[in-house]
Amino acid sequence: MKDADVRGKVAKLLDESHLDIIYSGAPPILNQKIDLNSLNDAVRGESIDSVKKRVDEASFLDAKICTLLSGPKPAASEKERATKLLADSL
Repeated sequence: MKDADVRGKVAKLLDESHLDIIYSGAPPILNQKIDLNSLNDAVRGESIDSVKKRVDEASFLDAKICTLLSGPKPAASEKERATKLLADSL
């Protein structure tokens, strides 16, 4: 949620609902083409910054669970390196 006012209203509504909140980071990750396992340091750095914002938002909303995606599936020849980069990113 880009608008802080909307985010605050949503947080209040969720708090009043007394429900356990699950936050899905998938939509913004897919929309923004985030890639936590990118071999490109600049792309991965921007992706990490964006995912940190998603995690912060989940925390602000008092989510009990926050789901994320790694990004596009790497080529088979790059899988091992990309997996290590993903672990570093997280």
